[in-house]
Amino acid sequence: MSASPFGTDWLGAFDALFAQPVLLWSTVFFFVITLAMIGEIIVLRFLVVHVRRRRIRLTARWEPIFFAAVVGDPLPQPPPIRPHERNEVLRVWCNVGDNVSGDARQRLNETGRSLGIPAIALDILRPRSALFGRPTQLDELLALQAVERLKLLTAQGYLEEYVLRAPPPLDRFAARALVSLDPIATAPSGDRVDR
Repeated sequence: MSASPFGTDWLGAFDALFAQPVLLWSTVFFFVITLAMIGEIIVLRFLVVHVRRRRIRLTARWEPIFFAAVVGDPLPQPPPIRPHERNEVLRVWCNVGDNVSGDARQRLNETGRSLGIPAIALDILRPRSALFGRPTQLDELLALQAVERLKLLTAQGYLEEYVLRAPPPLDRFAARALVSLDPIATAPSGDRVDR
């Protein structure tokens, strides 16, 4: 080894003072970060499994009620809709409604009205602060579908506001729902027809 002009091995001193501790602590740091990421992945996986199981339970509970309405059978007493189940019940109602038409759809709509589907849809479309969290775009799309199917004239004010603030794919669905509620009132002023 070569000695420095100052009489000590300065590379060895640097290695002993800085390089080995930095290497040791950076290894420990990256090991802890890796363990934290593995823990996060495991927790997220458990959450996904929990959400799937809850969705399966809710579908199994609500589909028979909605199918009984479609067929015209007497409805069993529906369980109360809990606040955390509202969006899932709306999803099941819309999925059943996608497969029916005519009188069956009318019966399904009446069941939806009696269960409070209009209130759920209007609550999803209500403007809210980003601080309190927004519904997902899928929930907003299902709410727009419910407004259109149920012909909720009370939602017209919500929809006029929603069209202006909705992200691009949803603004078209909102405009379509708004036009379906009252095509004459939503026509451009030059094309408006007197009633």
